Amino acid sequence: MILADKLRLDDKSKTILCHTAVFHDSKRFDDGYDIGHGKRGADYYKDYCQKHELPFYKESYWASYYHDLPDDIGMNEISKQSDNNKNALFLYRLFKDADALDRYRLGLDALDKKFLRIDESKQLAEFGKQLVLATEDDVPNSVSELKGLLNV
Repeated sequence: MILADKLRLDDKSKTILCHTAVFHDSKRFDDGYDIGHGKRGADYYKDYCQKHELPFYKESYWASYYHDLPDDIGMNEISKQSDNNKNALFLYRLFKDADALDRYRLGLDALDKKFLRIDESKQLAEFGKQLVLATEDDVPNSVSELKGLLNV
């Protein structure tokens, strides 16, 4: 939400991002790549909203669905499916950046800032690192160290 506030997003966009944040990794099997967890999380989000009579946002569904896939696939598919694709594409890109900012939990070298899409995200990268360091007991120094700890 810090990123959303920096960008002065409206309440609806913030709500969409909150829905995405809650559900996007909800059906993840592990902390590896787990391609397909985005689709599983998006489908769970849709079902959950229907069962509990909650507002459903297509933009949140798409951001969740495609967040674990390469940008070109997500951007192409979302632009085909969205009535307001400019906003949907922006929220998708923004969410992917927000999701990336916690990669430091995987190791202090796990985030390459050059892959962040939005300037404000790049400005928050160091904050993301410090937040993980302040809240995690044993953050690995690198992804390689994490793999060693997990025997992967």
